Amino acid sequence: MAELEAAFGALHPGQLVVANLIVLAATAVQAATGIGFALIAIPLLALVDLSFVPGPSVFVALFLALFMTSAGRTVIVREELLPVGAGVVAGAALGAVLLIFLDLANMAPVFGGVILAAVAISLTGLHLPFTLRNLVGVGSIAGVMGVLSGIHGPPLALLYQRSEPEKARAMIASIFFVAYIATIAALASAGYFGVREILLGLALMPGFLLGYVLARRYLVIRNPAAFRRGVLVIAAASAIALMFKAP
Repeated sequence: MAELEAAFGALHPGQLVVANLIVLAATAVQAATGIGFALIAIPLLALVDLSFVPGPSVFVALFLALFMTSAGRTVIVREELLPVGAGVVAGAALGAVLLIFLDLANMAPVFGGVILAAVAISLTGLHLPFTLRNLVGVGSIAGVMGVLSGIHGPPLALLYQRSEPEKARAMIASIFFVAYIATIAALASAGYFGVREILLGLALMPGFLLGYVLARRYLVIRNPAAFRRGVLVIAAASAIALMFKAP
């Protein structure tokens, strides 16, 4: 009972409903396109209540990455996954060190800034060749960003933006799976992930499961470029609102 009170005592039931709707939409977007969960979910969940980020949202995203990795396992390239995964783990370790000097309870402006940086990275359109340095470097950047904000995707999207959609979805999902495990470990080591975050993450699972099923059965993106721009607009607007959110 004490754990439940600590996790949900300050939340209104309406906030849980809204949070699940956000997770539903974000899950559907990522299941259909391969990326977008964090860019949509993190800033909007933070606007609902900062207790949902980054731990509980990363907990939910771990299951999404697992489902998508399993679905695309036949096109995963291990020679790419290993160096990117190593970079992610190294970046997460650095992020854990940075968390020692930060207070997540007052991190709304930091979350907003990292999200805007992620949007800017997504808009650059840079093409990165698959060299060992780039694979490890992109993974490291994604690892640091993930621990600080829960968002890993934009650097990975740059890396795989010219790959076949099926391969891109599977590779990004498999890297996300590694990244989310590393992020949870980093958050736990810094005291920001425990029973409370697990309970909040479980409370968001209905939205995740419904969003995944709907996306797999019904969602077809007919104009991916326009859809991607819409996701970035939502993320940028939410990030700006988050930066000016009253404590």
